[in-house]
Amino acid sequence: MPTCNVCGQEFPYGPQGIAQYSRHVDDHYGIDNSSEKDAMFQMGKPMSIAWRLLKDEIAGSDQHAETGDPRFWNVMRNFGTQDDTVRDTPFLPYDSQLGELGPNVDEMLTNYGYKPFYFGGRYPMPDFSKKNYTTGDLGVYDPGVEATSFADKGTTDNWRKIHELGHALGLEELNDKWGEGRRLGKLGTRTPREMLRAVDWERLALENQRKLMQELGLPITNEQYNRDWNTTIGDAAFRGITGKFTSPEKEGFSAFADRRVPVDTGMKLVQQRADELGLDMNQTLRDKRGGARKIASEPMDLAWRLLKHAVSPEAKRHKSEYDSKYESTPERKKYHVDLNRERRKRGIYGHGGPDMSHTKDHTLVAEDPHTNRARHFKERGTLK
Repeated sequence: MPTCNVCGQEFPYGPQGIAQYSRHVDDHYGIDNSSEKDAMFQMGKPMSIAWRLLKDEIAGSDQHAETGDPRFWNVMRNFGTQDDTVRDTPFLPYDSQLGELGPNVDEMLTNYGYKPFYFGGRYPMPDFSKKNYTTGDLGVYDPGVEATSFADKGTTDNWRKIHELGHALGLEELNDKWGEGRRLGKLGTRTPREMLRAVDWERLALENQRKLMQELGLPITNEQYNRDWNTTIGDAAFRGITGKFTSPEKEGFSAFADRRVPVDTGMKLVQQRADELGLDMNQTLRDKRGGARKIASEPMDLAWRLLKHAVSPEAKRHKSEYDSKYESTPERKKYHVDLNRERRKRGIYGHGGPDMSHTKDHTLVAEDPHTNRARHFKERGTLK
């Protein structure tokens, strides 16, 4: 619920509540709700920007973005084109024969030491702290949910199982590069590092998936792989920015089949949004502003921060390249390897929980993530 940071008054969600809140904030800031206010809007429309952010924060929790969301093509035009002849035509990534290979797919999962379980749709949500890649369990979203399937239950089921196995097989390499993090969520509630990690994880999953399909005896053609790659990487970038899955077939999206768009393209889109929000690599909006409720209650402040951080594309590109180069240095890779080794030793690898924090005595100790990461300021040092 939006709360005024000045006086603490609360307002209901929805258009009416936002209108009430707008007038209330105007009163605090001494803004006349008339021609003066209109003139201020024309000078930069900060309130308009702020309300758009606020609506994003308090929107419903549906997993898929609504059809017509302008952010869809802002992202996906980098990975394909709009073709009305394919609108509402289910996207089938690979040969339909995949749908007939259920026993073969399950046997392959078993050979790799994993067993699938279903969640969502007709199935309850599990406790992922007890059923995850580390425990040898692969979570597969209900393939019977038509809105999120390839219009062929068997193909959807087997594609998801192989894709999840691809994720599992890439987890250690991913964590060595990026550290641990969450796969779902969006910038603001998740850090830029986590959302960049999520996009890169799709790259690893797709690369592994192609090898697994070869092993299964159903090789993927270049055109099939390119279409699946471009759709999946684009979706991952969109999800990192908005927290929503895409529905490409409803938008008439046709992925490029003649080329694979570099994963860096998706990561740069995520980084650009992080820069707009003024987020450092390991920072959420809660970290930046001291709490989600406070953020939602200060739309004017949010707007001015957006305007302040409207840096040039060249500056954003430079920052993205610098961060990527920094995290790929031998020192940073060794840093993450040491942390992951310690988490495995303590039995908490893959389960979230505390950070492994370096001390001045050159040891590693468990520490609350917020306390550990808040220490990274010049005046306070970085070691416990």
